[in-house]
Amino acid sequence: MIRGSTPTNRFKSKVDIRNASEAYMTYAQGDNILFEKTLRDFNITETTVLAHGKKLLMYIIEIELTQEDTLSFSENKQVEIQLKCKIDNKVLISKVLKAPVEKVLKEDVI
Repeated sequence: MIRGSTPTNRFKSKVDIRNASEAYMTYAQGDNILFEKTLRDFNITETTVLAHGKKLLMYIIEIELTQEDTLSFSENKQVEIQLKCKIDNKVLISKVLKAPVEKVLKEDVI
């Protein structure tokens, strides 16, 4: 990701989290949690993918980040992203995803 940009992050899930009682997408660098997005920030759609000759129902989670969000990232370090949700009293946690952070020359919000 580039600092100061407004990317839409897209994640695939085999689990339908639309009925989760709680859901968080956490963005961190090192030991510092920078911000979290909650279920109300998610746009979730269904899609079908072909895997090993079988159709699988998948869910696409889209989260839009603001300039302020991406400016909170330190440049030339990876940002770590993790989903945690609660469905029917079960807590599901994704693996930690990592994305590189690129610098921006003009840091102000436009």
